[in-house]
Amino acid sequence: MSQLDLVPGFSAPVDAAQGLFRQLLKAMSEPGSLIDTTLEQPLERLDPATFGVCQTLLDQTCGLWLSPAFEGEAIRRNLGFHTGVRLVGERAEAQFALCHPDDLHDLEGFGRGSAEYPESSCTLILQVERLDNASAAAAAGATTLRLQGPGIESSRYLVVAPLPAVLAAYLQQRPDPFPLGLDLILVAGRKLACVPRSSQVEVI
Repeated sequence: MSQLDLVPGFSAPVDAAQGLFRQLLKAMSEPGSLIDTTLEQPLERLDPATFGVCQTLLDQTCGLWLSPAFEGEAIRRNLGFHTGVRLVGERAEAQFALCHPDDLHDLEGFGRGSAEYPESSCTLILQVERLDNASAAAAAGATTLRLQGPGIESSRYLVVAPLPAVLAAYLQQRPDPFPLGLDLILVAGRKLACVPRSSQVEVI
């Protein structure tokens, strides 16, 4: 691999990863809250927040499934170089899945964990075009989610554009008995929000 193939990662890897990890913990503990990461560095088709989340969460001990929209030599090489992550072809082997809305037609194969090891489930990282707060008007193609549950005092609203129909149905139906299920990290530009498996979701 030549230097020309690489894009810069975190300028201060330890401090930046720790800072973004704290933001992710806040987003997971306060579902639906919108976080501006202030990150600026994209990676080809990956937004700055997407690339940052990958650098923070991925390492050589986990498997990553790539959505076909993100299958490319530059993304594969840079994620491998900056994180050491193992790229996998089968969803069942992935602890993380980097997803594009156009490719997410079903959720079959993603690990939901087990009664003994619920933490072994897959976390979906879904890059969308737009994330907004409750005061934003939902434009055409956007979905407004109403979230309740742990970490939310009463309810919280999140506007997502676009949200695949299969994922909207999964979030509402929650077919996996808790504590099993999929956790969701939404990213758009520099912003991120989380919808953990503990959240109850209604599509407005």
